[in-house]
Amino acid sequence: MAEQYDLQRLLQKYIRNECSPAELQFLAEQFRKAEPDGQLLHWMEEDWNTYAPENTPESSLKGARSDRMLRRILGDKAAGTTVKTVPVRPFRWLRRVAAAGLMLLVAGWITYRFYRSSGVAYATSTAAGKLVHLPDGSRVHLNGFSRITYHESFLGDRREVVFSGEAFFKVARNSRPFRITTRRALVKVLGTQFNLKEYERGVWIAVAEGKVSLASLASPGDQTAVLTRNQFGQVLADGQMLVETGDITNYTSWMPNQQLVFRDVPLPEVMLQLERLYGLPFEWPATLNDLRLTATICRVSLNDILTKISLSLGIRYQIQTNKVILAPESQ
Repeated sequence: MAEQYDLQRLLQKYIRNECSPAELQFLAEQFRKAEPDGQLLHWMEEDWNTYAPENTPESSLKGARSDRMLRRILGDKAAGTTVKTVPVRPFRWLRRVAAAGLMLLVAGWITYRFYRSSGVAYATSTAAGKLVHLPDGSRVHLNGFSRITYHESFLGDRREVVFSGEAFFKVARNSRPFRITTRRALVKVLGTQFNLKEYERGVWIAVAEGKVSLASLASPGDQTAVLTRNQFGQVLADGQMLVETGDITNYTSWMPNQQLVFRDVPLPEVMLQLERLYGLPFEWPATLNDLRLTATICRVSLNDILTKISLSLGIRYQIQTNKVILAPESQ
């Protein structure tokens, strides 16, 4: 049934009080699948509390009839099933969310949870990686501890996947949009090649070919960027977006026969790349900022890479639980 509806359009219809009973039933099912314990509703209500009610258009608060219908649907209990009671009040946020420009956040979150719990999934549990061939001819090189899921309707009007971890995407050119949903960002393309990584501190993408649209699910209204070849985009955990232009070679260094290549690169830039690649923050004194690195290093463990860099630059390092500290060798 999922392939019959576009979640974002359906949410917009609900805002306008135009949903049919069947559409309301489908929308309610998605809320259940996304958050059976009602956490999504609670989370979105908290999110709305950051907005002032007086800034919300009055028209967006109308439509009590749809609210009542949806509440009745969500209130139904299947035989033998225990369902946690969800307060009525949170359903008002859905209309307010539209006025606040957060519709993409709602649709993205529901899509992420729905596809994660159903559909065709590929996952890697070791650092070995895996090559996945999608039905449209696209190829996805999964890095270790990564997962991609797509619904059976993938070959319909829109190609859509849910992703976590790290992978290099080679998206087959097609008139139908290719969408990737992660916990924090939405990526849209037609045909392109790029590396995508999701980790605790955010999501980043490095474009090798074509164009990619990157949107933050935390603030989609004004946090969207179109990236082209040799551009790097990042969505941080707080929703902030960063875009840079430069050589993106090292961001694909985890793939077979790839290496980290540095040609007279300042130490701060080297550390920034390693921070993104391994998901750990680096700290060092300002006295090291003028150091420059020229080296070609096989992408192995972070410890091995730092050992080679420290020998080349005459520094020392310490890998702690949640960060890496650099210091002069003499210190």
